[in-house]
Amino acid sequence: MENKIKFSVIVPLYNKELYIENTILSILKQSYTDFEIIVVDDGSTDNSYEIVERIQDSRIRLVSKKNGGVSAARNYGISLARYSYIVFIDGDDWWSSLFLEKMCTLIQQYPYAAMYSSSFAEVCKKDILPVFTHHLMPSGAQIIDYIDVFSTNLVSPVHTSSVVIHKDILLKKQFNENISTGEDILLWLQIASEYKVAYMNEVLSYYNRDVSGSITRKLIPIHNNFMYYIKSTFTNPSSKLTYLIDALIVRMLRPYYLFNISPDEVKNILLSVDFKRQKYVYYLFYNLPKPIMRTIYKLAKKISKG
Repeated sequence: MENKIKFSVIVPLYNKELYIENTILSILKQSYTDFEIIVVDDGSTDNSYEIVERIQDSRIRLVSKKNGGVSAARNYGISLARYSYIVFIDGDDWWSSLFLEKMCTLIQQYPYAAMYSSSFAEVCKKDILPVFTHHLMPSGAQIIDYIDVFSTNLVSPVHTSSVVIHKDILLKKQFNENISTGEDILLWLQIASEYKVAYMNEVLSYYNRDVSGSITRKLIPIHNNFMYYIKSTFTNPSSKLTYLIDALIVRMLRPYYLFNISPDEVKNILLSVDFKRQKYVYYLFYNLPKPIMRTIYKLAKKISKG
């Protein structure tokens, strides 16, 4: 019987001239060939657009739009997608040649799920490091409790370049275009809180941390951080999800709190946190004198960088 699973691969693109060709070629080298590629150039000012334009393959659709951020680019790509399963990959990441084939198998095995993913690895200075959650789950295909796995060590088992989502879901729940960091995490939590998540615990996607990390090191305005929206997104979250949301908040708001960035907004967000369920160190962090905590925080960051 003919396999009718087809994928729309969406590639948001902004100034990735050094990496985008490798990304596109990793898609074109897939063993599973029923897909289209929608490259959404988000107002690149380098040669990214021209590099994609030179790649000859009828499955590639290259479109451009005024710069509006990665969420807007992905949402625009979703609106153009012809097929039922949407796949995302960032313009500096890449896939194993078996990624789409394994995702097709996963969909066939768990057709009732809404979100599918493989495990992924971070590539940092040529070191390939499987995501920590890779070692916490059995190998192979399975249905996972995404929120439970995420809560274990606050590392998402799903990455933007390793996920497949049914188009019907993405027409109801899209990326928040006000957010420039954590927009993917917020969407995964929304989907996982309502639908099943199928997972292939095999590294099939590679996240270029060197490039992505250089972009996200700057502290963005609080209104562009998913922490600002996460509480209001869920009207009646489960106890498990509430714990995870609070855990993410107390970790990610630390630099904003320490350096008095948007203090009123940060204070209001922190007032909603149940610190009794969080590690005591976070209670101390937000209650000890700031000069002391700034020194400790900077020292810890310096040590973590080696």
